[in-house]
Amino acid sequence: MIDDVITRMDQWLRANRPDYYSHLQAGVTSDSLTAFEQRFSLQLPEDFCELYRWRNGQLATEFASLQMNRMFLSLEDISETKEMLDGMMG
Repeated sequence: MIDDVITRMDQWLRANRPDYYSHLQAGVTSDSLTAFEQRFSLQLPEDFCELYRWRNGQLATEFASLQMNRMFLSLEDISETKEMLDGMMG
């Protein structure tokens, strides 16, 4: 099911937001997802993994939002944000 959603999203973004689409990064490998899981001692949902195998978020230099001021963060940006927030908690 998630494959259908990703396919529709890919087609829609390509047709309706080509500038944004051009700033999406290539998908990550399964090894990258495994390393992310091990780094934070968690198991990612398979739908999340499929989404990030499709695209690894938008370029950090791209400030257009995916939807309503929501950014499509890369795994690296998610990691940095999580570590920063965890550090704030002490």
